[in-house]
Amino acid sequence: MLRKELTSSKNECMRYDKTIKKSKKEAENQNKDYQAVSKIAEETNNQIIALQAKHEEEKERFETEIQKLQLKLKEKDKIVEAEDKGLDKSAKDT
Repeated sequence: MLRKELTSSKNECMRYDKTIKKSKKEAENQNKDYQAVSKIAEETNNQIIALQAKHEEEKERFETEIQKLQLKLKEKDKIVEAEDKGLDKSAKDT
């Protein structure tokens, strides 16, 4: 009877060992997958941050360029207005 219990306990311990090894291997595989996915996610986030920074830089450059062009346009408008006033004045004089 004691021998039967000992054999049964050994078999149960072997099953537990097998289950533990299987769980350990599965956990290791999941950890590898997690690390790979985490690395990809971090790289993607870094790319997003770089693109956002580039976008902001380009946006500021664009806005600065628009302001410069608007100033030039205002200057040309003033010149045209002055010329128009000069033409109107000379037309009235004649």
